[in-house]
Amino acid sequence: MRIFTHILTIIFVTCILSSCNSLSTSDVVSVSGRQVFVDGTPYLIKGICYHPVPKGSDQRSFDNLTEDLALMKEAGINTMRVYSPITESAVLDQIHAAGIKVIVGFGYNQGGNNDILSGSFLDYINTYKEHDAILFWELGNEYNYYPEWFDGNLQNWYKVLNEAANTIHQNDPAHPVATAHGELPDSLALSECPNIDIWGMNVYRWDNPEGIFEEWARISSKPMYLSEAGADSYMVGDSNGYEQGENEKAQADATQNILDDIFRNRGICSGVAIFAFNDELWKAGNNNAYDVGGSAPFSSGVPYDGAANEEYWGIVDIERNKKAAYKVVKEKFTYTQHVLKNKNLEILIDLPFENYDFSRFDWTGKIVAVIYKGVYVSGKEKMDSKDEDNIGKGFYNEFGIDAPIAYDETIEGGWFHKIGIGILKKDGESYSFSKKYEIKPARFNVNTESDKITIVCKSELINGYSYVLTKEIELLESSFVINYGLHNTGEKTIVTDEYTHNFLAINKDLVGSNYILNLPFQIKPELFQATVNPEEKVVIGENEISFTSTPNEQFFFSNLTGGENVDSSWELINTKSKIGISETGNFKTKKVNLWGWKNVISPELFFDVSVKPGQKIKWKRTFKVFEID
Repeated sequence: MRIFTHILTIIFVTCILSSCNSLSTSDVVSVSGRQVFVDGTPYLIKGICYHPVPKGSDQRSFDNLTEDLALMKEAGINTMRVYSPITESAVLDQIHAAGIKVIVGFGYNQGGNNDILSGSFLDYINTYKEHDAILFWELGNEYNYYPEWFDGNLQNWYKVLNEAANTIHQNDPAHPVATAHGELPDSLALSECPNIDIWGMNVYRWDNPEGIFEEWARISSKPMYLSEAGADSYMVGDSNGYEQGENEKAQADATQNILDDIFRNRGICSGVAIFAFNDELWKAGNNNAYDVGGSAPFSSGVPYDGAANEEYWGIVDIERNKKAAYKVVKEKFTYTQHVLKNKNLEILIDLPFENYDFSRFDWTGKIVAVIYKGVYVSGKEKMDSKDEDNIGKGFYNEFGIDAPIAYDETIEGGWFHKIGIGILKKDGESYSFSKKYEIKPARFNVNTESDKITIVCKSELINGYSYVLTKEIELLESSFVINYGLHNTGEKTIVTDEYTHNFLAINKDLVGSNYILNLPFQIKPELFQATVNPEEKVVIGENEISFTSTPNEQFFFSNLTGGENVDSSWELINTKSKIGISETGNFKTKKVNLWGWKNVISPELFFDVSVKPGQKIKWKRTFKVFEID
């Protein structure tokens, strides 16, 4: 223990001798809650692990940096993670000029070369803390796998780690401190290291790291990211449908599944540094040629053969040829929200696996917002939600709100369809749309054009049911149309319903006397199936609904038609903004509901779905935005 006490003394003295109170003039990187911020803006790490060792060498070299940065920029990479400090200012300048930030790693014992043991890491930090390329500092890499480095007691490492982080905080308050831990930190690591701001985790759980996010959420409220995740492109044997030998498809498929898991959990995970940028021929034998093998601790979770082939991890090869995994990374990292736009309307659309990932609303073509001449006409389910990816927005729609296909036929723990999402695992006797169910997503295909987007959702066959759902969202001059097609490809008749929730808030006005909802039929309150109007601020007229003031409580009315078969339409007007929006379906409906809160009004037109095996059904909804005198 004496040596570690000596190390802590070195760190303390080094801090005294340094300018501990000097402030950086670079970008300020901070953490708040579970997020990382750069100058107050949330920052999602779209990163890559970067250790460029040339062919024939075993030493890092930046001779190929210009080409590498061009490839990174093309792939949408905004962060590189390096395992030891970059000591050339010109290299950092070039990285910053490319718009990429650096996670700088420090080793424990590097012979006094910018390491923790000697305290020289702090010299580097004080030299480069004002450089705009720096994202944050990272201490150690998987040291929890090597207690023998610390007299057989990891507590020794954690004490040094925590004190080093504290010293960095005193010298550089403008950048957080992280560590790269092997897998999920245990209670000892967390309790001994309160000064760690961000927990990096090197995670190899096949192609499915999703479980670690919930595990982390249960034990900590700090930011985390996957400091390593990925797969190599060599299969040591035929396995899981992938052939032995070099296999870029295996690597690409695993990378896609891993990134999908990460981006589905952005409320907890601040991103990833994919391992790795380029193949590294120095790891397993001849530095001039590829060798199979190499070693990595706890590597049995490497997809899809449980073997870490250390020289094949790059998303580009040693000559910088792009592998199939590069294309996956580029697709995932360069995704931007799809927008349909003309001079009047702007429609913001999330594709499947983007943002909303709950088990309620259909994932095909999630219309997040509609903007008319710069004015929002839609809002979101809750005003101040801390879980944006689990709430409704814009014009989300849903199939089977009360009874998804064959829920009652499904045994406990079995799987049932939720159209437009995939299959959900049954948990409980009764179905609840607000409950989070385990999801196995369906397959989705997307086709985009300048004025329309088409998304196809293909299900698997479960309990005799399967389908293909096609949704097309088309932009017109001051309106948009949602066309639906449902093909029953299973063995049993599909019976369900569908509606669009319509989270409406014109010009972001709260619900109140400025709003009037017009309906094309006589409203019959005595025939409502449910009435929830606790403050009596919702006024039911003959064929219109108005509001005396802003309701603080939720309101809900079901079966506004009283069971009568009526035209499917409604019209909402905001008299203050002098803007209105309407919806018209090309079908009759017996069910019209109204839900709302202080921030949104949601009229809902239900379409009854009944499709026999082999048959197809089509329907559409047209939304128009207009101005009033």
